[in-house]
Amino acid sequence: MIETLKKSLKNPAKAKRVLKHRLLSQIQRNTNFKKVIVIGRARTGSNLLLSFMNSHPELHMEGEIFAYQKSKPSQTIIDRVYKFQPDGIKAAGFKIFYHHPMDDKDSDIWELLRADKSIHVIQLRRENMLRMHISRKVAMQSDVWTAASKKEVDKVRNRKVSFTKEELEEGFNKTKRWEANAIEDFSEHPFIEICYERMISDPENEFAKLTSFLAVEPMAPKTNLRKQNPGKLQDLIENYESLKAEFADTEWQKFFD
Repeated sequence: MIETLKKSLKNPAKAKRVLKHRLLSQIQRNTNFKKVIVIGRARTGSNLLLSFMNSHPELHMEGEIFAYQKSKPSQTIIDRVYKFQPDGIKAAGFKIFYHHPMDDKDSDIWELLRADKSIHVIQLRRENMLRMHISRKVAMQSDVWTAASKKEVDKVRNRKVSFTKEELEEGFNKTKRWEANAIEDFSEHPFIEICYERMISDPENEFAKLTSFLAVEPMAPKTNLRKQNPGKLQDLIENYESLKAEFADTEWQKFFD
């Protein structure tokens, strides 16, 4: 309760929307909606995708409700989203990253999600994994994770980062493995992949795939979020040239072109 109060003081408008949504859920108790999860890694555009989805009046998505489980039963947390929704909502869910929850490696959440074949699974991918790692490292050192205005983008003074070949290789391989495992684990679920790069270059068509998948009214997505690290790779990575040479003639070479 205290944590919720602190969050509401930081963003009163969002807190008001969340409170209204939860009250309507309990009053109207709509159960006729599709259950949804968005799975992926941090810095693959999950905030952008959720902002697109929440701009649609028939969709409702919550954030990383399983980032930290805090000893709460998985079903109790799931029920907050999947039990009831307000009238008019046709699909609702939350996002979860492959490594969640971070405080309980023995959690049964993934077992529960795999077992419920009615859940519609959206796997979010970022084709250029190098850009994903740049975004993550810049966000970690600046503590700026989203931006809705040029002023917020400009808060980040230093966007220069560096990597070792080993840490990037480990990250690339881990992501590839996680994505492949998700396709296998949810092979019996309604399943779709959404691409971050296409959300940026052709948002209406990429979102049209999603509205068709969830059988909701097609419409153009809206967001107030801004791209945070649009610079050239050479300007963002201190040791870009040496890394490019080290990854030449590997399957990861394409990320540096």
